[in-house]
Amino acid sequence: LGLSQLVLPSISALSIYNPYIFMQTEQYIDFHQQRTFTQVLNSTFAFIKHNFTSLLTYLSIIVGPLLVTAMGILVLLQIEVMRLVLGSGEKSSILSTSIVPIALIGSILMIYFSGFVLYGTVFAYMSLYAERKGRNFDLADVWSRVKSGIPVLLSTTFAITLILLLVS
Repeated sequence: LGLSQLVLPSISALSIYNPYIFMQTEQYIDFHQQRTFTQVLNSTFAFIKHNFTSLLTYLSIIVGPLLVTAMGILVLLQIEVMRLVLGSGEKSSILSTSIVPIALIGSILMIYFSGFVLYGTVFAYMSLYAERKGRNFDLADVWSRVKSGIPVLLSTTFAITLILLLVS
């Protein structure tokens, strides 16, 4: 056996099992292209497959602290409610009974706001992906787009809520 016969099979075996080769062939997915239903599903799963890690990283950095804060408030609220209901042997003070509604409203608003930021982050990621024809942006770009979109999201949701309340 010659040297070329020994080297060629190892190169082809390497290209089959090397996951980084597939990452290099990632192509931009055009959102505005006409597709059939099957092609829409295939391109959706291809987008998720290629962008899941970076999108999840951005979501956990931007939205994660808000959700952890809301969950912490809810846990403290649940502890306080259980202490009030079960009676831990000590008298409940005015402070502990008045903080329960404030904490409940605060945690609901925090979860509501986290939903806005979650939606805004995904929208910012996808709009940057479409504008720049791929994943050539970073967390700072996504965060600046999310910050600039929050007032529009809040005012739109407020207007829709107000219209729904007036109609019903």
